[in-house]
Amino acid sequence: MWSADFSTFTISGGSSCLDQESASIIKAKYNSAENTGLKRKSTSSPLKECKKRRKDSKHSRSLKRYLSFGDTPLESDDNLLSEETYIADGSRPYCLPTVAGQHRDLKSITADTMKDLLNGKYNGGINSYRVIDCRYPYEFNGGHIKNAENCYLKEHIDELLLQTLQRGNTTDEIIIFHCEFSSKRGPKLCRYLRSKDRQIHGRNYPQLQFPEIYLLEGGYKSFYQTHKHFCEPVDYVPMLHDEYKEDVRHFRSKTSTLKRNCSHVKKMEHCIVSQKLVFSMC
Repeated sequence: MWSADFSTFTISGGSSCLDQESASIIKAKYNSAENTGLKRKSTSSPLKECKKRRKDSKHSRSLKRYLSFGDTPLESDDNLLSEETYIADGSRPYCLPTVAGQHRDLKSITADTMKDLLNGKYNGGINSYRVIDCRYPYEFNGGHIKNAENCYLKEHIDELLLQTLQRGNTTDEIIIFHCEFSSKRGPKLCRYLRSKDRQIHGRNYPQLQFPEIYLLEGGYKSFYQTHKHFCEPVDYVPMLHDEYKEDVRHFRSKTSTLKRNCSHVKKMEHCIVSQKLVFSMC
C-alpha cells in the first residue's frame, strides 16, 4: 500500500521498498491520471456546449448592435455606457444632462432640465430646439409647454423631416418629445423619427438630420405639476377626460388606421440626392 506522499510502498507484513526516484515517477503519473479524470468528468455534453455557444454568440451580436450611435445597451459595462455620451452621429457629446428613464433605448431629461432649457440656461451650447407634443389636439389645446408643436401622427414627423431637408441644410436643432406620461405616444414617435432619419441617410451612416433627440421623462403631467407657469394655457387635460370620450376613440382610430403617404419618403430621398449634387459641383 502506498503512503500518503507516495514515498514508500508497504508490503503486507510491514516491510517497505522503492527508492525515492521511482516514487516520484509513480506519483507524477498518478496525479496526471487523476487530473485527466477530473477534466473528463467536468466536460459538459455537446448539446449543452452548443447551446452555450449560441447564447454567447447572440449576446455578442446584441452588444455590437447596441453600440451603434444613438442606441443604449440594456445591460453593459461602464465602458460601453461611457460611449453613450455622444449624440447619434458621433459628432459631439449630448448638450443636456440625461437620466435613466423608463425607456432605456432613449435619452431622457427631467422636468427641471426642460425648465432650465426654457429659461435659456443652455443657450451657450444649443442653437435651437423644438418641443414635440405627441398628445391629441384636445389635450394640447387644453394646456401645453410654451412654444411646443402638436405632432401626434407619423405623417407629422415625415413633414418635419421633409421641411428641414428642403431647406437644404443639416441642423444642430435638438428635439424633445413627450406625451401625457411619455410612456407610449411620445416614445413611439421619437423612435419613428430616428428610424426614418436613419432610412433616408442610409448610405451616409451615421449622418442624421436630427442626431440629438430626447424624451421628457414623466411627460406633460410631471412637467405641469412642478412648472405650470411654463405652460399655456395654464391647465392640464388628461387623455381620458370624461368630456372627450368620443375624441379619444376618434384619434385612436386615426393613429392606428391612417395609411402612410409614401410620397414623403421619396421627396426626402430626392432632397438628399439634390444636396449631394450641389455639393459635388462646388
